[in-house]
Amino acid sequence: MKKLSLILALIVFVALPLIGLAQGGGGGYSGPQPPVWGDIDLMKAIQSITNWFFIFLMITAVIGLIISGFYFITAGGDSDKVGTARRFLLYSLIAVAVGVLAKAMVYFVYQILGGK
Repeated sequence: MKKLSLILALIVFVALPLIGLAQGGGGGYSGPQPPVWGDIDLMKAIQSITNWFFIFLMITAVIGLIISGFYFITAGGDSDKVGTARRFLLYSLIAVAVGVLAKAMVYFVYQILGGK
């Protein structure tokens, strides 16, 4: 069972970047640009950090949801595996909630401080 879980995780980690690279851009690099040192703003730096945190958290949550679904499918009536699947599902949903709340909190603080 552990070998199958490892193979599934390996497939997910290999396939996700390839799917992202398969999207046609048609132009130059459009990702985050490095800051010009004279133009650094504290709130923009915090937003950038929370954006990366949010992306990491969402990727982790999706992986947790996939593992949860895998455990639900392969449980075969075993209550321990169903309990593990429910824990994975719960933790993945908590990760999504924490990520959304973190993004919302930074946005509201930015708006309160007079952001544009």
